[in-house]
Amino acid sequence: MEIEIEIAASINTENPGLRLPDRMFTPSSSKIWTMIYGNRKRLKSVADTLVRFRPIQSLSRTQARAIQPEILIGGLFQSLESRSALFREHIEEFSREDWSELILSVHHRVVKKRQGPRHESIGLKLDKYDIRFGHGEYYDDELFKAICHYTDEAFYKELSSDDKDLADFVVNASLCEINDLTLMIDFLDKFPWLKAKNKGFYQAAVGLHKREMELEASKTPEEFVLEGVAEIRRVTKIDPDFNIPTLVNIAKSVNSILSHERLGVLPNLSKRLYEDQTQLIEYVQNCMSNAMSLQAIKSLPVWDECKALIAKLGGDTLAVSSADSESLSALETYCNKRRQTAEDICSFPDRFEEVLSEFNRLRGEVADEATKDVSDVDVLLQKTEALKKASVEAAATGEGAGQSLLETLKTLAELKSTMEALTSHTRLAIGQDQPLLIGQDSNATDSDSDVIAQRMVELEERLAKSDSLASNLQSDLAKATDKNVTLEEKRAILEEEVKQLRKDNHELRQRLEFEPQKQITLGLSQDLNHEILMALVTQERKVTPEEILHFYQALAPDRLVVLPSAYESAARAADFSQPYRLSLAIWRLIYDYLDDISSGIPDAEARKIFGTSGYSAKESEGVTQNARLRAMREFKYQGKEVLFLQHLSLGRNYGTSKSIRVYFKIIEGKVVIAHCGMHMECMQTN
Repeated sequence: MEIEIEIAASINTENPGLRLPDRMFTPSSSKIWTMIYGNRKRLKSVADTLVRFRPIQSLSRTQARAIQPEILIGGLFQSLESRSALFREHIEEFSREDWSELILSVHHRVVKKRQGPRHESIGLKLDKYDIRFGHGEYYDDELFKAICHYTDEAFYKELSSDDKDLADFVVNASLCEINDLTLMIDFLDKFPWLKAKNKGFYQAAVGLHKREMELEASKTPEEFVLEGVAEIRRVTKIDPDFNIPTLVNIAKSVNSILSHERLGVLPNLSKRLYEDQTQLIEYVQNCMSNAMSLQAIKSLPVWDECKALIAKLGGDTLAVSSADSESLSALETYCNKRRQTAEDICSFPDRFEEVLSEFNRLRGEVADEATKDVSDVDVLLQKTEALKKASVEAAATGEGAGQSLLETLKTLAELKSTMEALTSHTRLAIGQDQPLLIGQDSNATDSDSDVIAQRMVELEERLAKSDSLASNLQSDLAKATDKNVTLEEKRAILEEEVKQLRKDNHELRQRLEFEPQKQITLGLSQDLNHEILMALVTQERKVTPEEILHFYQALAPDRLVVLPSAYESAARAADFSQPYRLSLAIWRLIYDYLDDISSGIPDAEARKIFGTSGYSAKESEGVTQNARLRAMREFKYQGKEVLFLQHLSLGRNYGTSKSIRVYFKIIEGKVVIAHCGMHMECMQTN
């Protein structure tokens, strides 16, 4: 086992600008960061920080474009550095041991010795070192040439301003990917002009190298690595699989924070702002990728919008144009609003507690009044029952019957008034301010008794009329319901007829569309199909891709649909030298793969039938976002344009003699092949 020390610069260092050319970090970018996110010293807790990520309204695209991109990207990196500060606030300071700012983490891993190089790599020879650019089995000639030539001062001086700044950016970013500090220092020493432009980076590398030498004098590399890992695990108090966030992870975490439902923030509130940040992050990552050439970088969709990012980066101060001034003013207004909203949000809990306390007090008072009303109602009910009994007895004896009835009516008036008060308090307690009943004076006089009695009679008459009206309404409702049921039944019958007509129409269109194809397939006689099969089995003659498509279309019409475009592309690939390999791939596609997908097996599992590199589920993002390249993969099927991205790859050449591509899509339980021929254009060949 061999232990390897891996040290890398990152945005989680004290100065994330080490990842970028020194002159990209300017006071202007710091101003943007301060405007957007406020003073870092005020961020006392994670909760406070999350609140300040909540936006009022994103800048318009026009305003965002007017701000110099180098200012935006500088602000972006500073904001990402602040995100890393959240982690440092909750762990011990381990920088007290005077580790260089360049250190992100120390990992130990088993380095497996390769059984010889699979592919010849290209590199820049620098004394005993060999710098390799690229990964896997692909190496980029353009980037190799760029690094070699751009480290030559004479060649550098002849470059355009655009390419000169791009050269600085690529070289500096490439240095950050080198794990050997001695190589970094030697590289910069070999090119003094580059060393002068990256003084901060150079000093950090020298300081870290010196620190490593001191440690190595007293400890073995294995001990140093294991101690570093143990120290990081101890101070962070987290599991061994801890990974400090990368650019992509931090971008995702910011997005999840902005859309976190517990904060009450809708996902689309900051959509445009997040998309702009994501574009800039993708741009920086692509520029820093060791597999990106100058041409590939310039072909990125965001190049036209962001090329100023690596242009006009001279000096520590930036001249701000009038357009920049206007956009910065708009940005400042936006940030002030956002900061005010953040303060309002922070003070909301206190205001809510005050309102809640007042609400509870008022609710208690209303509850007390309602309780008193209920008590009064109980007393009046008892009094009414006693008066009722006395009235019955008086009526039996014929003495004082009129007076007993009058007292009963008075008590009923009081009862009604008390009930109205209770209703009013109850409605107030539940947030309604209108009483349910019209109140009456509880101290009714003798003259009021007749009025109350008359009103009671009127109420009884109105109640009888209401019952009659309700009965009529119920009758009308029953009739309307019966009529509606009849209409629903008729509508269901008509919908079923329309559905059947659409199905018949669809089948007729499909027959008309594929009639030419059917004639072609039927034109293949049984003898010809037999001949193709015998040729595949005995290999007596070479079978063409077009014949293979015809054969499988006739063999499995219930599983396979071959579009005319597929026959046309296959006819142009008649020189394909491995027809048996193509035949096997299509067999596996329409039987094994289709059966797995139809039975619910995930694509990630079903694709294994084609091997490790014979199948791709999609194209690159660059292809799908390029209008011309996307249109090349759209084919007409059943009267509609359908995008075909899944494809089988046989061979890696661009010609048809040793390579062929089969683009397909599973539609309604069948494999639809739209292209079987030459490798389509992509971003690398565009």
